[in-house]
Parts: sequence; structure tokens; C-alpha cells
Amino acid sequence: IIIISQLREGATLRGLSRDKLADRKTLRNVRDIAIEQGWLEKDKPIPSEQELELFFEKSSANSFLSIQPYRVKIEEWTRQGV
Repeated sequence: IIIISQLREGATLRGLSRDKLADRKTLRNVRDIAIEQGWLEKDKPIPSEQELELFFEKSSANSFLSIQPYRVKIEEWTRQGV
């Protein structure tokens, strides 16, 4: 929601990236979807969290998926107290 709000106010992708909100590739993706959905139009309401979840994955899900191949090893290390 913060990125969309900033884009509505005229922020640039480079500026948002410099402010460490996200990398430019991610920001481009958010901007493109926001344009398609009309979220950058000031006369329309900012999308809710539920609406955004339809278009964007939560980062915790990405983190979970990225460790899945190591699940057995992580469980083993946990049992060993590592």
C-alpha cells in the first residue's frame, strides 16, 4: 500500500528504490499492476490488503518456499540444537 500511495503522489521508481522500499524490478511490477487496475488514479480508493493479496504473494510465503528443499536438514539441525 505504501508503494502505491507514493506512486500516486508522483514518486519515481528510482526514488522509491533509493528509499529502500523495494528493488526497481519489483517496483516496476507493482506499478504496472497498479496502472492496469486503476489504483494510481487519485479519484479511486487505494486498494485494500485483501485486494493486493490477489495480485501479490506475501514475502513470508516466498521465504517458506525457498527453504523447502532444505526442510529435512533444518529439522535435523533443530533436533541437534544447532
